[in-house]
Amino acid sequence: MARRTVGLALTIPILALFGAAFLVIGPGIDAVPTQSPSSGGETVIVTVFPLILAAFDPIVWISIGNSLAVAAAVALVSLVVGVAFGEVLGRRSAPGEAAWPSLVLGPAVIAPGFLCLGLIGVLGDPGFADRPGRFSWSWLLWAWSAVVPGVALVAWAVRSLRRTLDPALEDAARLAGAGPLRAWWNASWPLIRPIAGGVAGFLFTATLADPGPALILNLRRTIAFQLVVSARGRSPFPRSAALGLLILAMATAGLLLFRLWGRASRATPPRGEGTPPLRREPRGLLKACLIGILLASWCCLAWAPVAGLLILFTDGIRDVGPASMLSRSTVAILGRSCGLAFLLAAVSALASPSSPRMHDAPDSKRPGRRRTSLLGGIPSLVIGIGVLSIARVASMAAVWADRSGGRSVVGSVLGGVSWLLDPAAVPGLLVVIGGCADMLRRGRDADVDPGGSSSDGTSRAHQAEVAGAGRGRANRLARAGSARSASRIALLSTIGATSISPAILLATLPESQPLGPAVLVLAGLPGGDRFRAAALALIAVAACLLALAWAAWPGPRSRVSTHEHLIG
Repeated sequence: MARRTVGLALTIPILALFGAAFLVIGPGIDAVPTQSPSSGGETVIVTVFPLILAAFDPIVWISIGNSLAVAAAVALVSLVVGVAFGEVLGRRSAPGEAAWPSLVLGPAVIAPGFLCLGLIGVLGDPGFADRPGRFSWSWLLWAWSAVVPGVALVAWAVRSLRRTLDPALEDAARLAGAGPLRAWWNASWPLIRPIAGGVAGFLFTATLADPGPALILNLRRTIAFQLVVSARGRSPFPRSAALGLLILAMATAGLLLFRLWGRASRATPPRGEGTPPLRREPRGLLKACLIGILLASWCCLAWAPVAGLLILFTDGIRDVGPASMLSRSTVAILGRSCGLAFLLAAVSALASPSSPRMHDAPDSKRPGRRRTSLLGGIPSLVIGIGVLSIARVASMAAVWADRSGGRSVVGSVLGGVSWLLDPAAVPGLLVVIGGCADMLRRGRDADVDPGGSSSDGTSRAHQAEVAGAGRGRANRLARAGSARSASRIALLSTIGATSISPAILLATLPESQPLGPAVLVLAGLPGGDRFRAAALALIAVAACLLALAWAAWPGPRSRVSTHEHLIG
């Protein structure tokens, strides 16, 4: 499937979101008060009143302000700490350096909602977060759970880009009289800044509308909590669609700001033949020990939530026994998650862009750059409410077709589409559609590495044909060495099957909930169900870490930076 087709499939939920926000069903001009809805007395009305009502709601603006503050803080802290760790892991020597990348970069695939649950296991329940005049630790726990994977993503991006940079750039600055920090600032930072700014923009949009920490920590004054409550109410539209548009506007503005800041530098990495060798700088024992202590301290902070999940699980097993883990509901949740993962893997394999052809030439005018779109920065929660809006727009189109006269067939078809996309009518269908849309959003722009090797597939195809292979075999060899491999598909499908959003909006019935929403439901129930939530979260964390290890395993077929599989 071509990239344009994938982009069109991602645009449909956004267009439906606009329709659900500005279109309402109201009484027609010829309607009378006693007329029933089925007698043709309803029509579709275009209005901006729901959006204005949501925009001037003080609770909504307080929630947006809180979410914007936490999202900006998470993005900035992740940017600063992640760049430092990426540089340390990319070229500095430290004691036990073979294990540091796994410990520092591993949390990149762990959902912040699962980390929040683990922090509750370590520190205890912080309590209600909306009491006036009292500070709640819930906000710091949310920031902690979001910074841990954010730092890992930024560090992974910087470390991957560091491998493509020539050490002679900083050597030239040092020979010109600059110190180590100034040489890095003038020679390396202009090349690191674009990719770091892009990852920080993704972290901003992801944290702004992340429902996991808000629901687990009961942060009601967040925009994600407000949207989830509105979307799962008895009358979700048009208020939930209006809230989705507000989130989309804030996320797009933040993403553009971070990208513009990152692209302020016009420098591009020099393109050469192959990757320059990494140079390990010699350093004294004291400095190496300080780096090791710094990395060890961060790893303790990063993996403490996972230890909290283990504490919750072992305490629950001790109280209720291990037999409760093998209940029918738990097995059903795991079965639905596995089925969703296989479906997402199949869609990812079908939607992978075709391999580079022999006539595809690299872009020589703008080396080291690639086209990116704003679709990769759409929050998953907005995609979920957009998928829900498709059924709403289809039902309103059916009403309009019935009132137009002579279009009963069109109205029946649209009514059937609206019924098919009803979460209560066909449980699980919307979860698959939303998961596919979110996975395509992640994988749409993950086919080119930040080092500027977008023509690797074309070069491999040219080399294979020069060696005597036919065009078909040359293209197959290029595809085998590209990023569209089984490990990439496994990573995307595993993250999609275990993610909390957008499934939290689309799985309204217990028999359609995959692993992510089930963890939130079990974590909020009183009694001994929290240990089951911790057990499911541990299973999700283990699956994501295994998929990440497979995708990051060095080999001749690995030609793309793994962090791009995670952020899109």
